[in-house]
Amino acid sequence: MNRRPVAPRPPRRNRGTVARLWRAAVLAIGTAWALGAVRRGFLGVCLATLGGLSPAYLPPDSPWWQVLEPLGATTELGRGIATMLVMVGLALIVDAWFRLRPEGRLPVNFAAVLAVWSAPMVFAPPIYSRDAYSYAAQGWMVHNGVSPYQVGPGALPGPFADPVERVWLHTPAPYGPLSLQLQHWLVDVTGHNAYWAAVSMRLLALIGVALLAAFFPLLMAQLRLPVAPASWFVLLNPLVLLHFVGGAHNDALMLGLVVVGLWCGTGRHYWWGLMLVGMATAIKQPAALAAVAIVLMSIPARRRTWSNWVLILREMLVGGLVAGGTFAGVSLLTGLGFGWLNAVNVPGMVPTIAPTTMAADLVKTILIGFGLYEYTGRITLIFRVVGMVFTVGLIGWFGVRIALRRPLRFLSWSYLAFALGGPALHVWYLMWGGLLLPMSEPSSKLVRVSVWATVGLVVYTGGNVALRNDSLAIGLVAVLGIAGVALWHDRRLMRSILPSSG
Repeated sequence: MNRRPVAPRPPRRNRGTVARLWRAAVLAIGTAWALGAVRRGFLGVCLATLGGLSPAYLPPDSPWWQVLEPLGATTELGRGIATMLVMVGLALIVDAWFRLRPEGRLPVNFAAVLAVWSAPMVFAPPIYSRDAYSYAAQGWMVHNGVSPYQVGPGALPGPFADPVERVWLHTPAPYGPLSLQLQHWLVDVTGHNAYWAAVSMRLLALIGVALLAAFFPLLMAQLRLPVAPASWFVLLNPLVLLHFVGGAHNDALMLGLVVVGLWCGTGRHYWWGLMLVGMATAIKQPAALAAVAIVLMSIPARRRTWSNWVLILREMLVGGLVAGGTFAGVSLLTGLGFGWLNAVNVPGMVPTIAPTTMAADLVKTILIGFGLYEYTGRITLIFRVVGMVFTVGLIGWFGVRIALRRPLRFLSWSYLAFALGGPALHVWYLMWGGLLLPMSEPSSKLVRVSVWATVGLVVYTGGNVALRNDSLAIGLVAVLGIAGVALWHDRRLMRSILPSSG
């Protein structure tokens, strides 16, 4: 019996594509590793990660203490060594960041450098923050049918609640419902192990960082803006390493989704862009502001005038319904609904470096100095209310004067205003608008301010470690070293980092 010859099966395209991508990634990482500045930054990250294994942010019940305590990590000497490792590591990271600045052409694949620098932190415990332990505790609450919007992690005493910072132990969660549900799934995937659940929260942050690395350069190219300098500032920004990768904050996933949404919304996938912003809002609520930029970018520039207010209002309503509808749908599907409305004041319950809080503390100190104790009770509340009113007014002014001409500048500046004018301020709040600054076509002066602000926030992060390790003297000396490194680069190289747009 004759058989027909069987034609050979063509190779699967998917398999070939994956292989090509893998080879390209390995080549990019190898090319990056060949640069001395990349290896210098990698060493810095290793030191900063190793120094993070100290009492500063490691909970008392962490399994790491079985190894660290016999080595004297809790002693004064041990805390001092850990602080020194962190500060030297930060200095190396800042130095490597400046050395990798682009001059004329892209010297290296910045996404590959980010992957190399992130590697030491991937399986380390959360460092420079203990928020990941709160995320794990909230996921455990959802698993047990307890709403994190009603009570804090302390409602379920045990291994999940123990590592949570005391100040957050009895406060409800202010995050979006999708964030809480993802935390719940990770708690289940890690077998309800409190430590590994907290470490796994970094996976969500890494997804956000990966989205940022993949789509931010595409977004800049789509906007016809310089890709290399923007990618340098964003992807290799030391704050991305310290607070998104190291700290595992859910702001990373929020911002990653916002960037993908902006890429879709300003390109050929308008509706997908709005829906992605709706999903990002279900992670953390400030993402909603990105929908305004997407809607305005969809209107031709020549028609973006206040004389066409009917068109603008109609598009805003439609876009708001799509993004808001996505957010509402996700909220309902998670089963957690809109309980976060009960916790909007939670971030302000703890003193931070928010300008309104610091100004209120200064006024209270002066009043106490004059013996006027009875007037200090509501000073903080008054300053915060005034700050929020001013912030809303400032964002409204940005909307009138900037939004129609430069929607992306409006978004970046509004995020910064919201972070600075709110009742609570953390470093990662400033990253919402700060990392989007390259889209706003900043002037050379603003670029320089942004770079120095980044260095200042890196120093502040290291200073926090020194303070919590009772090693402030070491921290102060190291701050001078980091500032010296930045100043040396500033004088020699800063004027060529990003082109001025006027």
